[in-house]
Amino acid sequence: MNNIKKKVYLYTEVVPKNTGSGSQVRVFTNICAYLDLGYEVEVILFKKSPDLPDYFLAYPVIFTVINNLGYKENNIDKIGYFLGWPKNQVLNWLFPIRKNVKIELQKRISFGDNAIHHFEYLNLASSTFGLNGSFIYSNHDLVSDRYLKIEAQRRSLQKKRNLFSIYYKYFQLKRAEKWIAKYHNIILTVSDYDTDLYSKRIKNGVFKLLPWSWPDEIITSRTREWIKDNKIKILHLGSLNSMIPYSSLKFILSDLFTILPSEMLNRIELFIAGNNPDAPYSNKIKNLAKEYENVHILGYVEDLRPLFLECDLQIVGSQFSTGIRTRIIESFIRGLPVISTNAAAVGMYGLEDRKNIFLVNTPVEISDIFSDILSGKEKLGNISYNARLLYKKQYSSKIQAKFLNQYIDQYIN
Repeated sequence: MNNIKKKVYLYTEVVPKNTGSGSQVRVFTNICAYLDLGYEVEVILFKKSPDLPDYFLAYPVIFTVINNLGYKENNIDKIGYFLGWPKNQVLNWLFPIRKNVKIELQKRISFGDNAIHHFEYLNLASSTFGLNGSFIYSNHDLVSDRYLKIEAQRRSLQKKRNLFSIYYKYFQLKRAEKWIAKYHNIILTVSDYDTDLYSKRIKNGVFKLLPWSWPDEIITSRTREWIKDNKIKILHLGSLNSMIPYSSLKFILSDLFTILPSEMLNRIELFIAGNNPDAPYSNKIKNLAKEYENVHILGYVEDLRPLFLECDLQIVGSQFSTGIRTRIIESFIRGLPVISTNAAAVGMYGLEDRKNIFLVNTPVEISDIFSDILSGKEKLGNISYNARLLYKKQYSSKIQAKFLNQYIDQYIN
């Protein structure tokens, strides 16, 4: 890359944070990658009265908050959506925020400063349709596929959801993904699986895996010896009312714990950290948890580091793959071994079963791993060391910035 300092306008409705949800962390580390490469960064944040973290004062980042986000339904857009044409009307109806983003985008394109315009999520990236510029879209998921999976989960609890409207929106989302890809120099993905699938599905898009890091890369020592008192302390993370953690916890409490021998179950403690509001999915999990004295629902935990240092395993039991595998990455840097379903870890690179992670498909396989850990056959210290090594080699902030630089040089500069 040349030595001329360039600017990046980063458009997001997710408040970037150095901890929290996967989307917040991904946006944060994307910003840091640009800073590491010497770019000036202006974040255009579409959020009403956002709570910006104080730590951003230490970063040379300009924040422009757009809080005038009044979305009004437009009958022309609605008709266009149901007719499937014109494309602008379909996109406007699918993504109400699009018009607001497009105003800010066109304003900055007019500056003529040859900047890069970076968008987080498909709805904001849709603002580029029909425009010219240096555009990068950070894709956090298989958007249309995720929508269908989430709707299937919702239907399992709410039978009245209209199937025709669900599949029609899915069809329009798939079309939108293709239209929007055409206008971006690079589409950044979070996994090998997403990269391969999108590359096959959308021939006119440049899909590139951007390795991603965890903001706090400081190595800390454990505060508890492995399997102290011959008990396994297991950590589970994520809001009880979110689809992915719900799927995971339902699998653990309904399928896994019910087949474990009582002697083994008595030597396991499960700590669940995440929001648990009075809501359908959350309440179902809390009802299942009542059956077990060894299940502790902690609620939202601001600082997870003590839990990572005190527990022996993190379990990720979701039954389908979607989004950013946030907690697996954080476990790698924290040195907490992970036991994950293959579905939850699909697309992550460098994983080796029983070397740097435990990969499973069934409750019986998890039971076998618990048995090996309790008998001393599996050494958690080795898994922890190898996971940290994998993070350093393939997931660190240096690796993320290196790949981003290569992509910009190849497809923009």
